[in-house]
Formats: sequence, structure tokens, C-alpha cells
Amino acid sequence: MSASLIDQMRMIYEGNNWHASVRDLLRSVTAEQAAWRPEQGGHTIHEIVAHVTYSASIVAARLREGEAVWDEALGWIMTPSTFTNNDWEAAISSYEDARNDLASAIAAMSHEQLAADRGKGRGTYNDMAQQVIHHEAFHAGQIAMLRRLQQQTALL
Repeated sequence: MSASLIDQMRMIYEGNNWHASVRDLLRSVTAEQAAWRPEQGGHTIHEIVAHVTYSASIVAARLREGEAVWDEALGWIMTPSTFTNNDWEAAISSYEDARNDLASAIAAMSHEQLAADRGKGRGTYNDMAQQVIHHEAFHAGQIAMLRRLQQQTALL
């Protein structure tokens, strides 16, 4: 079970025959492009990356410890008005670290642990891992759309 989850994570980040990889979507994005907000509103690429980073870290903690409280203030942070290349590189590094930590947390769980019910109608630990993986794929589509709005190739 864990190998399948980790393989799904790999496909989202590294790509497959059906969609562009998140790695490639982000590779050519500059700090200026990551901080750009569409005229009609919505999140920046940086904000989406920070959100997915935080989501992965919360799920990794829940897999290891059973619980971790979602802090809405950390779930969606605003891109600062001064956003540098160093800030963007740090955001990408944090994202990759969070993904690796999530994969490690998944890999450390047995089939039985992943299949265990989390209680209170929240499904299994496998369900939660699947949901955060799908969540990342959803936001990858938003990043591709923001690239297109900026006249960049969406890679899709």
C-alpha cells in the first residue's frame, strides 16, 4: 500500500504520460512570477506552494503521531510585498523537504497501520494520504493555469 502511495507522489512531482510534473511546472518560475497575482484575484504560485507544503507537513505529522492541528493562519499565507529569488528558492526547498518527509512517513507505516481507521468518521490513514496526494495534484493544475495566465507554457 505504501509503495503505491509513494509512486503516486512520484508521478505528480516527476510527471507521467498524462500530465506535466510539478517539478517542471516550478522549475522555470521566477520569484516575480511566483509572487504575481491575477487581476481577478486568487492565490499566487508562491501561496499555493506554501499551502501544499504546509498540507504535506500536517499529514506527515498525523501519520506519525495520529494528530496534528491545522492552523488556518499557516494554511494559507500571503506572499510578502518584497519577495526575492532567495525567498522563492527557500519556498521550493521547503516544499521538497515536506514532500520527502511525507513520503518517509508513509514508507514507515505498515499495511495494517495505513488501513487503520482514524476514528470519528475520518476514514483510514491510507485515505488521508490519498487525499493529500490528490490535493497536490489539484493545486498543480492551478499552478499550470497561473503559468498560462502569465503567458508561460503550462506544460500540459
